[in-house]
Amino acid sequence: MSTAGSATGFNALRPFYRTADVAARQGRLEADVLQDVENHLLLGITLADGVIALPSGQFDSEGRPLPGLAELFELYGTNDPTGMALLLLTPTPVFNGATGSQWLRDGRSASVREIIVRIRRALES
Repeated sequence: MSTAGSATGFNALRPFYRTADVAARQGRLEADVLQDVENHLLLGITLADGVIALPSGQFDSEGRPLPGLAELFELYGTNDPTGMALLLLTPTPVFNGATGSQWLRDGRSASVREIIVRIRRALES
């Protein structure tokens, strides 16, 4: 699963990374990355075998979390990581055919926040 050190960049080859891959890319300990997942600073999805998969779309080309990601967890909630992954990684009309991650990369975090607030309101009604 690792793409660290690839010539094509951190996000180019795989849709998910292991915590060890992210730790290596960021020059940190795996325990620190796991803590970031626990603290909802990174999106981690626990797979059936217990492995935590980190969607690659939440990272910039240097392997850093996208700006505004942690704030999105606060708005969306933390008990649906798969829903959050779909929101960030699936092209959708609400993002004009792009993904939430693409909008974050383009500096449109305020717009992404507004959309998440609308989604939350719709889910709560």
